[in-house]
Amino acid sequence: MHAHIRRITPHCNYRQLSLIFSLCLLVLPAHADTLKSSTIESFLASVQDMMPLFYDSEGNSPEESFAEDDDWNMDLTNMYSGMVKELSNHPPTLKKVSGVAKRHGFTNLEQWGQIGDRIFNAYMAINMEGQPAIDTRAMEDYMASLEGLPEADTQNIRAVMESAIKSNEVVRNTPVRDIEAVRPHLTDLMALYEIEAR
Repeated sequence: MHAHIRRITPHCNYRQLSLIFSLCLLVLPAHADTLKSSTIESFLASVQDMMPLFYDSEGNSPEESFAEDDDWNMDLTNMYSGMVKELSNHPPTLKKVSGVAKRHGFTNLEQWGQIGDRIFNAYMAINMEGQPAIDTRAMEDYMASLEGLPEADTQNIRAVMESAIKSNEVVRNTPVRDIEAVRPHLTDLMALYEIEAR
């Protein structure tokens, strides 16, 4: 093996190594950048400014129509980017929300959504610290006990459970740097999510 490496190495000059390194940087995930405290603060401020925009003159919000849409993405690990996608069905609100995101320093609403997902996942990871992982075997046993239910109901329950398992894995794999960046803002995030849940 070492002889094989020695045969290859002389053919790989510094310029080639530089090119390879550059290509590696291009394919690194978007999470390679660090969440700055100022970015988190800007996100929190933007969400507070956006909240009134999600309600029309009658007090209805686009979220209510999302809930009625069978295709609405319930994956909480992509909560904000999913919301951005669904806002495409509400052009007036989309335009206003996009303007708020840009005023708070985000390049576009897509970037805002991606940052929001990272912040929320880190927030969830902090809340899950010390908790045991999901018992997938117990979930499968529970599914087996539902044999009497209609097939449609069984499929819906399975979809919810599979989504929960996927979300749990994503949250538990949240980069440590994101978690530590979000931790100082935990109190503000808790307050924000309590308001959103009302």
